[in-house]
Amino acid sequence: MEKHSRIVLGSLSFDESRSASFELRGERWLADDPGRCLRWHDGPYTVDGRDTVLLISNDMGPALRLLGLDPDSVRKGDRGTGVLIEAGDDARPRTPLQWQITSVVE
Repeated sequence: MEKHSRIVLGSLSFDESRSASFELRGERWLADDPGRCLRWHDGPYTVDGRDTVLLISNDMGPALRLLGLDPDSVRKGDRGTGVLIEAGDDARPRTPLQWQITSVVE
């Protein structure tokens, strides 16, 4: 199987009133964010150990880290936690989030 050949769709919840949807396809991520919860909405992603890191670009830092999400083995209904990161400013507080996989297409 080609690396990251699956399409993974999911949701991100930041609190009871803030949420966004995301897609992992090929080597890129894309967010559907009608509530404008995210500062960044697309870019490359990488798998770092057991986590998926959504990058702003190849030469900039991460936008989000989804803990325990491996796009090559995740299944519909899987859930986990993560963190929204403000790239380039590690001194700023990070916002916790919950992720859930809504669909996986082989």
